[in-house]
Amino acid sequence: MIWYKNLYVDSHLSDRASQIRTQIDRGDYPDGVWLITSPANGRDLLDIRPARGFGNALAYLPDADRMTIYGIAKNRKEAVLLVSQIAQDAAAASGTDSPDLRSFLMS
Repeated sequence: MIWYKNLYVDSHLSDRASQIRTQIDRGDYPDGVWLITSPANGRDLLDIRPARGFGNALAYLPDADRMTIYGIAKNRKEAVLLVSQIAQDAAAASGTDSPDLRSFLMS
């Protein structure tokens, strides 16, 4: 699993981001945390999933070692808002209304 270098963090979790990251690295996936990750199917742009159960999902993913976590949020609603922020940041960086999100996240 890979952590995005500019991890997006919901403001409700900003004071716990380091602790949450450590927990996940240890294999402890806390309740009340949602993850924004690279897509499991390789076709979508991003996945939003609860942290609880993420460890089990990793066991079934063919490229689990390359799964990237781009953001952490308090709930699904906040995760959707973070995805919106990622898209806005990508648009601002590219100067277009339809940015290449994958290229933005890979840069």
